[in-house]
Amino acid sequence: MKSWMLIITLYLAGFFGYEKAAPEMPHRLKVSLSQYSDQDFVNVQTLGILGDSMVDQSEAIQQILQQYDQVYFPPGYYLLSKSMAMKDSQTLRGSGHTVFLMEEKSQPGRDFVFFTIDSKKDITIRDIQFQAKDIPTRAVIAIRATHVMHLTLKKIKAINCGLLETWPAGRVPYAGVPAEFYSDAFYKVSNAFVDIDSCYGTGSESSMTERTHGILLYYASDWKITRSELSGYNHGVVWWGGDSDPRRDGDTVKIRKCQNGLVSRVNVDRVRGGGIWGSMGQQITVRDCIVSNCHDVGIDFEGCYDSQAIDNIVTDGRNGCIAVFHYNKNILFRDNRLVVNNPKYPLACIYNAAQRQDNGKVVFSDNAFTATRGVGLIKQQGPSRHIEFVKNRLHNVVVNFSFNNNQFILIKENTFRITQDSIPYDYIIKAGQTHFGGTIRIEKNKISNMAAQKESLYALSIYKSDYNSSPVNHISGNKMKGIARQLKVEWAGGNRGTVLKTYMDTNRKVPASAIKQIDSGKAGSELYINGSRQP
Repeated sequence: MKSWMLIITLYLAGFFGYEKAAPEMPHRLKVSLSQYSDQDFVNVQTLGILGDSMVDQSEAIQQILQQYDQVYFPPGYYLLSKSMAMKDSQTLRGSGHTVFLMEEKSQPGRDFVFFTIDSKKDITIRDIQFQAKDIPTRAVIAIRATHVMHLTLKKIKAINCGLLETWPAGRVPYAGVPAEFYSDAFYKVSNAFVDIDSCYGTGSESSMTERTHGILLYYASDWKITRSELSGYNHGVVWWGGDSDPRRDGDTVKIRKCQNGLVSRVNVDRVRGGGIWGSMGQQITVRDCIVSNCHDVGIDFEGCYDSQAIDNIVTDGRNGCIAVFHYNKNILFRDNRLVVNNPKYPLACIYNAAQRQDNGKVVFSDNAFTATRGVGLIKQQGPSRHIEFVKNRLHNVVVNFSFNNNQFILIKENTFRITQDSIPYDYIIKAGQTHFGGTIRIEKNKISNMAAQKESLYALSIYKSDYNSSPVNHISGNKMKGIARQLKVEWAGGNRGTVLKTYMDTNRKVPASAIKQIDSGKAGSELYINGSRQP
């Protein structure tokens, strides 16, 4: 035995009265037992608890947590068969090599939680690892908080288990959470001031098919997740302020009950569902994150208000690298880099489960969209009242904002570069289906095609079928290279009293063969080029 091992063994044997050293632990840890000298912290080893990975320490550790406010766990493997309950104003610190292990036979068939926080405040847990084995029949969570105020997690590792869940007091549903943020009534039920920094979590093989998530925040305000990594979960990061389905909690007249959240410098990879997403949040920012290999969406705002995703990198979200769903208001996607390696996956998508225009303003600005194989798509699967798509850069990607009950669409100053042969669509930009006097503006875009394409390809395609009002299209200042056909406009107006008017302004001569005008309904349309009506 090396000399330093002998010294530590003799020290422990003399101090605790043991005749021999603790059993061999896997991956023996080399960290000083005196790393924390703060006299306010009690060292559990001085109270007879050894992290030997062999003996269930649940009862002894729970007694310590009930008695002391600040507890230090030296390096070791601490075996638990029960959840440990924390109290107000408590701090737990590890060494960075402090590991809590789940006893495999504990509470069979039920979720296992290492540490629980129930209606407490001022809690800090740091420099600790939680480790479980893959048990397909149960979910395992490192920390579950029910109605917590001021929770700090720093340098936590969760292996084969979720990192954190927060729930409202009594697990009350949306209706039981008071709507008055920053009120005593709200604080008596919800969670607030949660700070997660420099943490790491990875799920088990079964986590991607079960309900284990990396971080789940139900009904929380003033929270942030920074400089962390999550992989192998059902979902990566989830915030929840109600069910965004408008048939449930998501109607626009209802309060979004998860507010003021930040997800920054978080990496999420290989999840079964969404990477970073949430339902009915308000003032949520996702910034400087990397998200990849999501079986659902990458970054997604569902029924959220006044929220933004900025400077993120997202790759291969099966249902959209970035997305919105249900009734949103004032959502911004800016300066993100979006990449798909499978052209069947949309780079961005607007979803909605209803035909109402209550999906409000969505802005895509200064993003870079790239399809590495084939031609990628930005699309709609539900209406939106206001769409802006401005100053984006697209490589082998086309846009389709044409869904029933849109109202205003602005597509401006984008750059399209096509190098892929045989685009499987008949447009580069498609927009339409605005109603209630809807407007489309397509302005100052640059479209460059450098590959062989079918003759039916149009640079711009507009389709409208309003029954009760007369929509308008404004097309101006667009530059097109390598595409002979510039514009196709189809009007399927249902009533003879309505008319579609399209205004096209250009400083270049437009041959008749470059424009196709189709009236397929009961009403006629009008086309004006540089102010002159075309026959």
